[in-house]
Amino acid sequence: MSAHVLLFVLAALLPVAAAADETSAAEKPVAFNLIPKTVEAAYQKIRQTYGALYSIVDVQEDDLELTPPKLLSLSQHLSTIGEQQPAGDATVVYVIGADGTVLLPTLVHATDASVGASLVESAARSRYTPARYRGEPVTAIGGQQLQVRPQTPVPAQ
Repeated sequence: MSAHVLLFVLAALLPVAAAADETSAAEKPVAFNLIPKTVEAAYQKIRQTYGALYSIVDVQEDDLELTPPKLLSLSQHLSTIGEQQPAGDATVVYVIGADGTVLLPTLVHATDASVGASLVESAARSRYTPARYRGEPVTAIGGQQLQVRPQTPVPAQ
């Protein structure tokens, strides 16, 4: 059995210039970060992985101008995790394009490599409604956490 949590917690609206210097902000597309600084490992991974590609703007939970993305379809692959894998947990972050597709899923942490690989694959296959800023579709950064507790014992190796 799997426990699955989406990490769409909203974190501090900053001007684009705060996410990158004035010169590079104009050259890179903006991505609204939905992961708060309190989820430190994921927050740092976002900065490291996507900082060169996007001007990352953190957003506040009470920002009424931003509507977070909503999960439309979760990969069927996720429902079989735990039937064949050892217990473990994993966290992945990814970009959700303005069309709702998942881009660049990146593993933040996994207690087991197969659990981590399964979560990355599941994230890549998931689809969302796009985040919206002032009514317009925008690129956002979000993530997922997965805890796997096998239904059947895993044979000793």
